[in-house]
Amino acid sequence: TYILPDANDFDACKPVFLHILDETKDSYLISGFSGKIRSMVFESTGSKVDYAVNEFGLTFKIPESEREDIDTIIRMVVPQ
Repeated sequence: TYILPDANDFDACKPVFLHILDETKDSYLISGFSGKIRSMVFESTGSKVDYAVNEFGLTFKIPESEREDIDTIIRMVVPQ
């Protein structure tokens, strides 16, 4: 499960924080995302997130070493 602003609000945002509440999955898809991303990092470590934006949307991976028990937070910076 992830919590993020409505897709129409992405252009107005600078940092967007994704809260990943399911610590069992390796890969995620946010379908329909077509914006540009300046960076995606794990908030707890500052490590880069492995991600891609394609015709399906935004896909990203969370390695087991980066997962938090309750809430894995990813800071995604998008152009304003």
